[in-house]
Amino acid sequence: MKVNAIMIALPLSLATQTVMADCSTVAECAQEAVEAAQAAQEALRLAAPSGAVMAFDRDTCPPGWSEYANAQGRFIRGIDKTGSRRDPDGKRAPGAYQPDSIAAHNHQVSISRADTQIVGRGILPYFEPRNNFPAVRSSMEGGDETRPKNIALLFCKRD
Repeated sequence: MKVNAIMIALPLSLATQTVMADCSTVAECAQEAVEAAQAAQEALRLAAPSGAVMAFDRDTCPPGWSEYANAQGRFIRGIDKTGSRRDPDGKRAPGAYQPDSIAAHNHQVSISRADTQIVGRGILPYFEPRNNFPAVRSSMEGGDETRPKNIALLFCKRD
């Protein structure tokens, strides 16, 4: 029996490839499909060498990849090789952790004579007189962390 053309969908680690086979038997077509899948997987392996880290829009890592735990819940920052201190810590090793930080800054507060009279009567407890000028603490604002708008992706490392 001649099998003129058979289409076989092959699940690969990152995509599905369709193989057109012109073969004499189903077994021959299956063998061609397996060889095509192996060639595609080898091409993918060469395209993403061991140690490569990629972001995926999926819940689990594809075969041959494992979750990159260092990236879980963290923003990724490129290594600063310029020497221009784009990263205040300079050039860091791959995978090096950097804790969160907020750059030093001031908050401007205006105080009027009426405010100082209220402070003197103890009505506003967050004012502390110092050197004849009240020191002012601003109220707490914001959420649990400082972050830019973002989307969540799964980072995986090539085994």
